[in-house]
Amino acid sequence: MSRSREETSSAVDRSSSVGCRKMSTPWPVMTRNGADVTAPKLVIASDADANVPLAATREVYDRAPGPKQFVSYPSSAHGVQLFAGDHRDEVSRRIVDFVMSTVPA
Repeated sequence: MSRSREETSSAVDRSSSVGCRKMSTPWPVMTRNGADVTAPKLVIASDADANVPLAATREVYDRAPGPKQFVSYPSSAHGVQLFAGDHRDEVSRRIVDFVMSTVPA
């Protein structure tokens, strides 16, 4: 089983725009500068995702303020497809661990 790549950071580069558009939702989403969401973020990606290239996901992550974590898996899965793939147990565990470590008691 291949291992994921992981990174944790609290730094942010706000020097240029990301190209994300602001969406009308009841929860905060990232806009062009990527600095709108101050809550902890867990970004999970597949390194061969055909829908959203890893570089694009990584660019959004890089511009977002911390605290944040980035994890990529060797897969072509996109979104919830990760729960049906070889890494489903690790993805589920990582999400639960992230929530448990970031939600105040």
